[in-house]
Amino acid sequence: MDAYITSNRELWDKWAEAHVTGSHYDVPGFIAGGNRLHSIELEEVGDVSGKSLLHLQCHFGLDTLSWARLGAVATGADFSPVAIEAARDIAKEYCLPATFVLSNLYNLPDNLCGAFDIVYTSYGTIYWLPDLPLWAEVIAHFLKPGGAFHIVDFHPMGMVFDGTEPGLRLGYPYFHGDEPIIEEVHGSYAEADADVHGREVGWAHTVAAGHHVQYGFETIGPDVWATDAPQMGFAQITAVSTTPAVPEPSSLAFLATSAIGLLSFRRNKKS
Repeated sequence: MDAYITSNRELWDKWAEAHVTGSHYDVPGFIAGGNRLHSIELEEVGDVSGKSLLHLQCHFGLDTLSWARLGAVATGADFSPVAIEAARDIAKEYCLPATFVLSNLYNLPDNLCGAFDIVYTSYGTIYWLPDLPLWAEVIAHFLKPGGAFHIVDFHPMGMVFDGTEPGLRLGYPYFHGDEPIIEEVHGSYAEADADVHGREVGWAHTVAAGHHVQYGFETIGPDVWATDAPQMGFAQITAVSTTPAVPEPSSLAFLATSAIGLLSFRRNKKS
């Protein structure tokens, strides 16, 4: 397992270097006053003024700093030293109030003290985690009683299709298994032409893979799946039911690969 984590960290170090200077994350636009957050998470998380917020797997921190700009007492954590160094540099140079912690997610309780009103994670995070029950333990460790956990991510059905050929062709598992998904990588999800080569190791997790009850969480937010986020290179956001009618086959690939979901949980005050 350590070899898998090391491989991923080396890849994310390379990606961080490419993303800080690339066009996708638009660091100059952010520095000029932009905000990296999208309406789906802004509306669900709500007013963060004065609230302590922990952002897990924060990459090089633009979303963390976006929450800080909205008034949160924000802390970001990531396992990539290159990403954390970049986050700290941006925060320091532009006087943005946030703290950044270098740590493997599973070791974060050993490297960060305190409890938070909000724990947040977003877009492509749990794919990189082999152990969701342990992930839930980490979240529970850092949430204050009555605090809220929010995760926004792409629907896992979008991960099962083989995108190397046209049409609908299954290429990857939907359900979690002991063996990881291992891929050779050229470029990145954000900068296709970046001079980056490496290996990514991931794990499939389903929408219903939650462990929230045993760790003292209750569901507080809607299981919202939205398609077509304009802020992310798609068209207008449209809410879809959590149990939608089965679409026509011609639209299935679009729905599966563009659906975005947000789940919210609150830690029981007695836990």
